[in-house]
Amino acid sequence: MVGLPGQFNLFYQALQLHINPANANSSINNYHIQFQKLTKSGFNLPETLHTMILLSGLLNNYFALASTIMQTVKAVNFSMSTVSSQILMEMDLCTMHKSLQAQISQAESKGQSFSLVNRTNVIKCGPPPQNQWRSQTPSY
Repeated sequence: MVGLPGQFNLFYQALQLHINPANANSSINNYHIQFQKLTKSGFNLPETLHTMILLSGLLNNYFALASTIMQTVKAVNFSMSTVSSQILMEMDLCTMHKSLQAQISQAESKGQSFSLVNRTNVIKCGPPPQNQWRSQTPSY
């Protein structure tokens, strides 16, 4: 694949990639490989465009993640490596959440003691909200 038709083919292949949450690491690696092929063919895209193409590969239910990344990452840090690590971190959190939900469901279906279920509920929900007025002294 030499010349403009070959470059277009590589670019089109990069646009067709998607990030599969089940194996996000290898999906993101596929993007890196495709962009390396594009660069070797002489078609150099800016790093920000690589990163935006990567974000566009997220599934529709991860649109909020893409939006959050776009709003929170500074322009100087907007790179494939920064965004890739944030995507992988979010995918890991989602996997842990699903695993925790499965453990809770399994414990509830087996009729195990509620202490296990309560412990996992505290982990899932976090600590209860604190009374904001308790620590303040009245100022009469």
